[in-house]
Order: sequence, then structure tokens, then C-alpha cells
Amino acid sequence: MYLAVFFRNFQAGGLCHVGLGVNALQTGMVLRRRGVRVDVFGLPEPEDVLKKLRELPETPTHVVIEAVWIDIPTLKRLVTEFPMTDFAVRAHSQVGFLQVEPPAVRMIREMLELSKTYPNLTVSANSDRLAHFLRTAYDAPCVYLPNLYDLEYKKNPTEHDPNVLRIASFGALRLLKNHMTSAAAALLIAKHENKKVEFWLSVNREENSGAKGILSAIRNLYSGLDYAKLVEHPWERWGAFRKTIGSMDLYLQVSFTETFNITVADAIAEGVPSVVSDAINWAPTDWIAEADSVEDITNVGLRLLHDPQAPHHGLKALEHYMHRSVGTWLHYLGVHAPAQ
Repeated sequence: MYLAVFFRNFQAGGLCHVGLGVNALQTGMVLRRRGVRVDVFGLPEPEDVLKKLRELPETPTHVVIEAVWIDIPTLKRLVTEFPMTDFAVRAHSQVGFLQVEPPAVRMIREMLELSKTYPNLTVSANSDRLAHFLRTAYDAPCVYLPNLYDLEYKKNPTEHDPNVLRIASFGALRLLKNHMTSAAAALLIAKHENKKVEFWLSVNREENSGAKGILSAIRNLYSGLDYAKLVEHPWERWGAFRKTIGSMDLYLQVSFTETFNITVADAIAEGVPSVVSDAINWAPTDWIAEADSVEDITNVGLRLLHDPQAPHHGLKALEHYMHRSVGTWLHYLGVHAPAQ
């Protein structure tokens, strides 16, 4: 059994530093610890996947393609040229997020139809909710392959001025990520704590036309406040990002729609509690706040700030999720060793 994981790499000459690249590397690290042979490849174009498979000294038994970026003609060539390899195209967006990616919706439907003709092709999803929807609505197989996260990585001890709260809402500037509500809650948390606050936000990666509007709105929210500072933090490689998120006092991720959300896992691994929405359904229940309520996010955040057990509860929730998720992957790959 040999698994090859492919993701689209937009970074010339190196591994992609954003979500899908990090997720692919995490998948490889976790499965290797369970004795699975895994190679991870970041490639810029669909045709490069075909070339790489032809170059490999051994043909993989399984290929997972992270996200919907392989065009249908290339996918047909892949599954016909390598008929003994099981291919899974893994969707990472929940149903709500797909409304901003119309081409991906069309491609997923085409892939579902293609899977009825080619037995070595399946569509998969990192959300059991999305997998259930696709199976039911389109009468086609869809495999649930959840995100994996390597908890062996050591946390980075960080310190900063205790009189200044550091609160963040990292990730792509998308409307459904709900960064504006998080930014507002950070202001109320600072007022309740009678402290200054830095609100950290990811910038320099505009995924759609709404990104500039989100950033401008948050800038206007913070402009001229003597107790609050907006920190526009550029995207960085995962190791550096772990240090950054580990320097926060509190993390906010009250997205309206999500699958896994790797940044919440990063915060947990660094010992930082998070206020999340119910879309991130693997997190501790007492971390969940109403996504459209600044007051509820504020109240949950204040409680987590003063709960010394909050980081431990987050770690236990992530470990429980990981135990089930590794078992799901091993079952898919036909590995019968027990998940650890």
C-alpha cells in the first residue's frame, strides 16, 4: 500500500505555505507515524500530476488529490492510464462556502458522474456533512476523509506585554469567515478587561473581490482608537505561523460555515483557547458562540481567558477527533492496524 497526496502549489520552487499545502503535509506526517507509506507532492498544474505519476519508480495504490483543481480531461487520463490506482478527489469546502466557487460546484458534479463509469475514482470530502449531502443528492459514492493534524510538533513558548491583549482571527479574507464580527468582539473583550488590545488579521492574499471590502471595514472599525490596534499580518510559512498564533491570548474563528479549520488546531497545539462557531463541530462545546452575536462571542471569550483548563479541554477535543479520523483513513486505505 502506497499513498501519494497531491495539492496545487502556487509557490514557485517550494511547498505551498497556505492551507491545502499544510493540510497535505499534516496528512503525510500523521499517516507515516501509523506505518503508512506516503509521499506528498505540491505541483502547479494538473498535467504535472500525470507527469509525476509516470516518473515514480513505483505506482501508488492510492492517490488523493487535495481540492477540486484537476480538470475533467486530465482526470480521465489519470484514471485510465493507472487503472489499478484508487483516485480520490477531496473537496475541502462545506456547502455554504461552495457558493463563492461556482466552477468547483460544476466540477464536483462532473466528477461524481465520472465516478459511476470509472470504479477507481471517487469524490471525497473532509466533512461528513458534505459527504452525506453529495451521496444523497446525486446518488453517487462520496468518501469521508477528515483532516489530520500532527500533534507531535512541539509548541513554541512565547511572551508579550501582559497589559496588552493579543486576539486574532486568521485565515482567508472571505465574507463567510466572519472576521468583522470577531474584530468587534475583540474591542468589547478589551473594554471588559480594561486593557489595550491588538487584533491580528491575515492580509496580502486576496481570494475574491470581497477581500478588500472586509479589510477596509475592519480598518474603519479600529481607526482612531487609543486602546486598540489592528495588526495586519502577512501570510507566512507554517512553522512561523505556529509561533505567531502561539503568541495570542485568545483566538477567534466564528466562521458561518467550515469543515475542519486548521488554524483552530494550530491554536490548540500552541495552548491558545478559541471561540468558535457551531460550524467547527469538533471543538469543545463550551467554546462555541453564536456566530452573529458580538455579545455572545465576547462572553465566551472572557470566560476562556480566565479558565486555566481551557487549553487542556481543547487539546482533548482535538485528540478525540484525531483518534476517530486516523481510523477513518486507515479503513479507507485498507490498513487494519488499530488507530492510536
